[in-house]
Amino acid sequence: MINQILSQILKEKGIGNLTITKSDRPDLCDYQSNDVFKISKELGKSPQEVGKNICERINLLDNFDKYFEKVEFIFPGFLNIKVNDDFINKEITKMKENKKFNVKMPEKKEVFVVDYCGANVAKPLHVGHMRTTIVGESVARIIRFLDHKTICDVHLGDYGLQIGQVIYAILRDKKQIEDIDIKYLDKVYPEVSALCKNDEIVREECSKITKELQEGNDRYRELWKKILEVSVSDIKKNCDYLGAHFDYWYGESDAYSYLPEIEKLLVDKKLLVESQGALVVNVSKESDKKEIPPLLFKKSNGAYLYASTDLACLLQRKKDFNPDHILYVTDLRQALHFEQVFRTADLCGLFPKDSLEHLGYGTINGMDGKPFKTRDGKAPKLENLFHEIKDIFISKKEENRNL
Repeated sequence: MINQILSQILKEKGIGNLTITKSDRPDLCDYQSNDVFKISKELGKSPQEVGKNICERINLLDNFDKYFEKVEFIFPGFLNIKVNDDFINKEITKMKENKKFNVKMPEKKEVFVVDYCGANVAKPLHVGHMRTTIVGESVARIIRFLDHKTICDVHLGDYGLQIGQVIYAILRDKKQIEDIDIKYLDKVYPEVSALCKNDEIVREECSKITKELQEGNDRYRELWKKILEVSVSDIKKNCDYLGAHFDYWYGESDAYSYLPEIEKLLVDKKLLVESQGALVVNVSKESDKKEIPPLLFKKSNGAYLYASTDLACLLQRKKDFNPDHILYVTDLRQALHFEQVFRTADLCGLFPKDSLEHLGYGTINGMDGKPFKTRDGKAPKLENLFHEIKDIFISKKEENRNL
């Protein structure tokens, strides 16, 4: 904000169009301008001559002391600017007194869907889920601050293989539906996940249960609803503690009914291509600097994948909200997945690619340097972290109990 004000002041005083930026060396000055090289080239003069001339003209301004403490030319072609403290204080006071802190508001108000948290149900949140939740909530608040409309959706993973694995455990353990709680889910999910790695029969049975659930098996849907109820209650509790609040608690399952329509759209646009029995969309471009493989829409056995349901979810959001932008907050390991989905959405005319954005971040890792995974049962629980921090905080001072 202050650099824009300074640029405008100098322009009004006839100094010219100097772009002023925050200093790379705050120990030397507050702001700087690197435009001397550009101006000297336009005038056919040396940077030293032009830089010194600009510097002298600024220092001779009648109200120099009102804005500047010091402006000097630094070889080979930089202007170093130290700002007057009174000027800074006055601008900060103006910002403080303004409802929006003098931040320039956009001319057009837009609708943003912000997709974050994205936890898989059937298991408690671990510490790795904290980052997507905090980053996503922060992004949504910034967008709202700019007077845009946000639609925040948690987009739960509630229809994948982990559900089949947990249902398998419930049937194996002959559990009554009322006995299913978060502790039981936390115990059996990593247990059956590990079992699937070593036992092909169990793995195939869990896949079969998942497919039959998605096809409408009544018994499995009853258990799925209970798993969802228990999980969502636990996820909401932890999100509330972090101050993250969602407009919609939709999941992968909500997009499932849109799959036939999105498949028809891809067929009509002649985008689906058969490859080894599967259906894929070729999304690569000649300009790609690295290989972008085709989006796998449907496996040879007829099963849909995350990319399929993410496209179906885009169709759902188009119909329900017709947003100007959709932002996805996940870690960077999903960058390729979203690139494929965004390109496909663009190709079939669902959303222009520049309206879809993946806000990627790094991972939260364990002592082994690897990202936490719930399925191995070793990831620290997010709720445990909250309790641990609270205990440490209270132990420091007795009066902290009242905060």
